[in-house]
Amino acid sequence: MDEVKYVVALHFSSCICKENFHGPVCPHYDYLKELVGRKNLRWCEGTYISAAAAARRDKEGYWHREN
Repeated sequence: MDEVKYVVALHFSSCICKENFHGPVCPHYDYLKELVGRKNLRWCEGTYISAAAAARRDKEGYWHREN
């Protein structure tokens, strides 16, 4: 049987790693990065917005919701 290897990366969302209108940066953020580093995992910061989501936001507006 072939060995399957997976690449694991942790993605810290914007509400954890950046100060915004919700509140300040998470007080435990540096510690969380340290824990992830101990496991030798890759990580990145900031919310990812897909091309499809960005197109919807441009077309319908950010807060558009259908009821």
